[in-house]
Amino acid sequence: MRRRGMRAAALLLAAGMLLAAGCGGTASASGTSAAPAVSGGTAEGAGAAVAGGTVAGTASEAATETAANAGEASSAQDAGAASYDYSGRKVSISGDSISTFSGYIPDSYNQNYPADDLQDVSQTWWMQVIQNKGMVLLSNASYSGGLISGDSMDTTGQHACGFTRTNDLRGADGTDPDVIMVMSGTNDFLNARPIGSYTEGEAIAEEGVVWDFSDAYALMLTKLKAQYPNARIVCMTCIPVTRWSDENRQEYSAAVNDLGVTIEAYNEKIKEVAAIFDCPVVDTYRSFTDAESSQYTYDGVHPNAAGAKKMADYVTANLY
Repeated sequence: MRRRGMRAAALLLAAGMLLAAGCGGTASASGTSAAPAVSGGTAEGAGAAVAGGTVAGTASEAATETAANAGEASSAQDAGAASYDYSGRKVSISGDSISTFSGYIPDSYNQNYPADDLQDVSQTWWMQVIQNKGMVLLSNASYSGGLISGDSMDTTGQHACGFTRTNDLRGADGTDPDVIMVMSGTNDFLNARPIGSYTEGEAIAEEGVVWDFSDAYALMLTKLKAQYPNARIVCMTCIPVTRWSDENRQEYSAAVNDLGVTIEAYNEKIKEVAAIFDCPVVDTYRSFTDAESSQYTYDGVHPNAAGAKKMADYVTANLY
């Protein structure tokens, strides 16, 4: 990880000033999003926003890809896997549809699960991780169709860089989380949000509409660091987004958005920005491969019960 030094102090000071000016107590998660209309769709309507791309292989290649994937696990994560004791920690989740479940997110937030064969909250990736690591759920502020980018002053909670979402990570009694897990970015990819080029030392974006993914991610982390200075903020990459070109789902390709890139481009930016803020990263993208997506998702985007289990097992093993 890079050292924050003077840059981190400046970021937190700026965030504190923003919070003082525009955030007090717990904000309402109601109303209609003020973000302008965009082309494409969200993870709830992924087909409209994603081109098929070039067929990358067939299901017969899955075993080879899986073995290669397993062999590339991050040595840094393996080395630090036991460096933080998660047992008994209060954890909050900031995510999109992949992390929702009815009755566990704010009433005004959009939900996706239960869906397909994932019908019980115990099957979700995040609840399995919580149980596996001995943590306690404090709040799940996940929004189906939510993005990292967008209007930071939005009051619906749709945008993870916004005050409503960051405020909703507190417990109902105002308790702060010990751990925050950020699992989001898929909808930014599907909606072809500009990836941006945020780098260390660059000024944090001003409040308002922030469409560049990396700028919005940096704004989000700045707020989380300022609001929850004692929390361990874990950034997670997005799982594969895949398209199949035959009805039997044997021929597959990594989905390509309107910018001509795959989800991996956004995942790389997540890693880069997280490093600037000294946040640990779990490379959830490695939970399963594009070739396995027909087995572990029900639509190329959302994990089924088996896919959620794969995610949970990977996160549990690599959460450090």
